[in-house]
Amino acid sequence: MDRNDIDAFKNVEFRFKDIMSFDLEKAIKQWRSQLRKYKGFEDADIEELEDHLRSKIEELINTDTTEQEAFYAVISSDYHDLQKLSIQ
Repeated sequence: MDRNDIDAFKNVEFRFKDIMSFDLEKAIKQWRSQLRKYKGFEDADIEELEDHLRSKIEELINTDTTEQEAFYAVISSDYHDLQKLSIQ
């Protein structure tokens, strides 16, 4: 995931900041949409990556990290280069 992808996720959050709190399910859905832009990801790959994402988020939430902080932490550390990941 490149910096533009991360910024796109943050922009979505800022648009809704005054209206509603961070929605993890919506953020994950948008993240999945980003993955689909890369032809190297098949549905099974996306499912596996999402399972990993959710697991890592849960680990962070259990350490008193908010859903929002956990989501951004995982995508920026584990999925910062989707282009490279899509060809592995």
